Amino acid sequence: MDSGHIKNAVVGFLLLLISWGVPSMVGSQEPRPGTITAVTVYPGIANVERTVALPEGEPGQRLLQLGPLPSSLRDSSIRVTVEGEVQVLSVKVRRSSGDPVEPQSLKDLRSQITEVKKSLLALQRQDETLAAHQARYEGLVPEKPGSSVNSPLSKEAWQGLAELILSGMKNATDQRILLAPEILVAKSTLEKLEQELETYEFNSGRNKAVIEIESLDLSGKGGVFRVEYQVTGAIWKPIYQVHVQEATDQVHLKSYAEVYQWTGEDWPAVPMFFSTSLPESGAEPGSLAALKIERPRFLQPEPVMSRKSKPLTNNGVDYIESPRRRPEQLKRGRIREQPPVLGGLSFDRGEVFFYEAEDKAGIADGLDDRGFLTVFEAIHAEQVESTGSPHRRLYSVDTLPFKAVHRCVPELETAVFRRLLLSLNGEDPLLAGEVSVFAGRGYLGMTRIENTVAPGEEWALDLGTMDQIVVSRNTVESEETRGLLSRLTEYRTETRLKLENYGDSAETIEILERIPVSDDESVSIEIDKSKTEPAPENQKPVDGILRWSVTVEPGKSRELRLIWTIQTPKDKILLRREAPERLGGE
Repeated sequence: MDSGHIKNAVVGFLLLLISWGVPSMVGSQEPRPGTITAVTVYPGIANVERTVALPEGEPGQRLLQLGPLPSSLRDSSIRVTVEGEVQVLSVKVRRSSGDPVEPQSLKDLRSQITEVKKSLLALQRQDETLAAHQARYEGLVPEKPGSSVNSPLSKEAWQGLAELILSGMKNATDQRILLAPEILVAKSTLEKLEQELETYEFNSGRNKAVIEIESLDLSGKGGVFRVEYQVTGAIWKPIYQVHVQEATDQVHLKSYAEVYQWTGEDWPAVPMFFSTSLPESGAEPGSLAALKIERPRFLQPEPVMSRKSKPLTNNGVDYIESPRRRPEQLKRGRIREQPPVLGGLSFDRGEVFFYEAEDKAGIADGLDDRGFLTVFEAIHAEQVESTGSPHRRLYSVDTLPFKAVHRCVPELETAVFRRLLLSLNGEDPLLAGEVSVFAGRGYLGMTRIENTVAPGEEWALDLGTMDQIVVSRNTVESEETRGLLSRLTEYRTETRLKLENYGDSAETIEILERIPVSDDESVSIEIDKSKTEPAPENQKPVDGILRWSVTVEPGKSRELRLIWTIQTPKDKILLRREAPERLGGE
């Protein structure tokens, strides 16, 4: 028997002796909070790593308690590793509702809220009274006496009464104006106090969990425990800042993770990671059941005056017309589900956790990762509080060359749009998200990366319109019958474009116009090449999209003329529809 087997046998024998001979454990009796050393945020949950030391003590079986921790931690996610001559025997979670007696600070906070509510109610009642006085004064104004109005009042008496009523209305209005700031301050104070109370109740010692670790310390020297666990109530999404440097044809791209967390524990300034994967999503392929298609066997009786019959309904809903089930999101071989977030409450596996912030339902929809399992690391370590408020953490800085493209689609909008074509460097994808665009010292606005960009892939960044280029479009349509024997109808369309450059530099613009396409051989669609000027770069596109590249000098204009015709038999009826299934090309 080798030395390894002998050592394992000795350890097992000692464990058996200790289990018989030691009736109780020694060690930490009070929970130790430990120190958060790293955090990884996933879509919907967070993995927290804490380090806690077991001090020197009596050799034998010892108990280490780590806490208090959020009660939303997932028991199955706990992982414990030890540095030192200590072996972990068991790990369990103990949850408690905490001290049933409220601390004095919490009672004082509740009293403050009560007093502020009373003060706000008194101010609101005073404002309502003044508003009622205003309305009453307005109703007291009599009609001005005159030749057409029989009034017991003279004009002098009417004027004096009107001045008195206006004075009363003015006094009520002035008092309401003075009262408005007090009401705003009272509302703001009440909102802050209620938020503080909710945070205090959630982050206090109530509804907390403690991880109890039973270990075997034969030397009594203790050791360092590294404990990892997952908690619900954390989400992140990518957002970007782009600084366009036109002098060098480059963009300065900063990638941020916008983190929201209401887990019940504040995260200090420690290394933080942001992952696109979901730890609870396994990799099993699943199974398929037989898929059978058949007609309903039973039909409702036909009405006497109808030849139609409808299939039997299921709870009042027709089989044919019943709505489809909501499609699940399928990713990487398994349906990935996330804890739904509903109006201030996070529901996860039957447990409810409160968070303080605006509705996060739109953020928790999931990341568009295109199957990339990527982990990003924050460049700077900063604290993230458990308030549900957004925290931005920078995780990437890149400089990318770009090619500027100016495009105009006059049929849709007579404006020239600026677009940058870029190629993504590095090994990490660029996740879909919102982009803030800056040029020089100016802020251009918001745009969006609609789809995740793979490394090495080209992507486009839209920067809005060019105000210095003015485009006008005019289209004239006509119809004519041709031929004596074979009667044909010819539809003629003439489109004129004018581009004017009011800037101080020449601009090259890509123009897109379209003509119809048809698979019917009896329908002829042709461009009048003799009158179309200048000619498009692509003469016979499969999708009908014509392209021009036009340069407009500063202070000058350019004109384009496009004429195309459709010839079809006179008795043929034509229908027009969008055809996105057709791809470009000659």
